[in-house]
Amino acid sequence: MKTKGIIYLLMVAVAGLVLTACPPADEDPELSLLDPTEVTENGFTVQWNILHATPAEVHLELCCAPDFNEIFKEAAIDDPSLTHYRFEGLHGATRYYFRMRVTTSDGDKLEKTGMFQTRYQSEKADVTTSDGLFIAGDL
Repeated sequence: MKTKGIIYLLMVAVAGLVLTACPPADEDPELSLLDPTEVTENGFTVQWNILHATPAEVHLELCCAPDFNEIFKEAAIDDPSLTHYRFEGLHGATRYYFRMRVTTSDGDKLEKTGMFQTRYQSEKADVTTSDGLFIAGDL
């Protein structure tokens, strides 16, 4: 009887070791876009995170329409370890759409799109009429 109990305990211990020694299932790669930062009248910085994968190629596209028919600007990121890119030379108070495409070192293809609007710059528009009336304004 004692022998059966010892064998049973050894089998339970071995089964526990086998189950805990198995590596966890690989998680699918994820691409997440963060809110744009440093948004100005003529530019913004896009930021991203790539989880559970190593990027091999990173490509960004910027467009004024959500269908991406006419690409306004493109960028191929030479250093795949980067997690941000700054677009410059944009128009103020304009809505832009951007798309990010990533190819991982394992060959997985990831894609995300986002939208943002550039800011506008305010300018003084003060006018003095011919009869001396002062009108203050901002454009």
